[in-house]
Amino acid sequence: MAELKHIFDLHGGKAKGKLPAASVGDVVRSMKLCVTERQLKAALTKHNVTAEADLKQVEAIVKDLSSMKDQNLRTSIKASLRVFDPNDSGSVTVSEISHVLSSLGEKMRQEDLDEIFRQADVDQYGAINVEDFALMLASVVE
Repeated sequence: MAELKHIFDLHGGKAKGKLPAASVGDVVRSMKLCVTERQLKAALTKHNVTAEADLKQVEAIVKDLSSMKDQNLRTSIKASLRVFDPNDSGSVTVSEISHVLSSLGEKMRQEDLDEIFRQADVDQYGAINVEDFALMLASVVE
């Protein structure tokens, strides 16, 4: 847990021994955990974090949420993208993925979508290769 302590300190925990509750998600994600806001809020509630969290609370939250770490993220991403590839062509359109990510579930901001697709290899038809895109997304997290 030395890595967690270091990240906790970097996010401001070193000065007071506590972090604002709003920073706990940043610490969790810095530990390479891909959790939703709903999962994070549930963990904060479970560990009685309202305004601030100390290192022990953050450790407990990370431990709880680490069970949600996808062991094969690339495969999960590919499976998710294949839903939008009914012809099994191996590619999906940027417009379709962008629409889904900005409309359903935890909606992504347009700036974030633009950044993701700037890094992706978009072909002349506005499509991205499922395999390559899954690899790129997984490597950002891992």
